[in-house]
Amino acid sequence: MSVLNQKTINENITFSGVGLHTGLNVSLTIKPAEPNFGIIFKRIDLSSNNIIIPNIFNVSSAVFCTTISNQSGVKVSTIEHLMGALYGLGIDNALIEMDNQEVPILDGS
Repeated sequence: MSVLNQKTINENITFSGVGLHTGLNVSLTIKPAEPNFGIIFKRIDLSSNNIIIPNIFNVSSAVFCTTISNQSGVKVSTIEHLMGALYGLGIDNALIEMDNQEVPILDGS
């Protein structure tokens, strides 16, 4: 992918809410990233093995929501709406930091 065609966000975006399936509170921050970084999730509530890359090979479940996990079994779930929003906005590069397992549902859109 050409560096000239890649996009990220201008500044950090932080929001929080409740996970639809877990019922747990979570804070999420989307951070700008350099070209060719991609979209990467980081569980900041964990000190190691906390990076999860959303790709077809890391989908561990698609029952009720999309869950991705890394080789250590660390998971992030209900990523489909956030990933769809990033895709719709043309965002190619971002670091998504979360302090729990599930993306907050917000209003569900």
